[in-house]
Amino acid sequence: MKPSHEYWAGYLDGEGCFRLIGGGSPRIEVTSCHKRTLELLRDTFGGAVATAKRPSAPFHHKPAWRWQIGGVWALEVMNAVCKHSVEKAEQIELILDYCLKHKGNLEGTMKKLSELKREHSV
Repeated sequence: MKPSHEYWAGYLDGEGCFRLIGGGSPRIEVTSCHKRTLELLRDTFGGAVATAKRPSAPFHHKPAWRWQIGGVWALEVMNAVCKHSVEKAEQIELILDYCLKHKGNLEGTMKKLSELKREHSV
């Protein structure tokens, strides 16, 4: 079974982190205890799955895994899921706008992205 872009939009709405790093490079990350889901995500869009380091986690916690993708590949994922996203559509659109349309004010874009993340975490 290969999940649809609609499925991945919902999954990334709940579990994904959309960011701009460094000089404004896009990145998407997901950390989960369910490695197979992250492998399906990797098989669909690319990126990498690796052990998520949790040095302070108690011994009884399950191992965690992280999928991440960056650069133009992250933009391709954002383009694929944006129209199906509910919670993080504004964040995705802001990153796409910055990266694809005008490379505007990075500081202003980062500030707006931070505000959107706070708004959605309440």
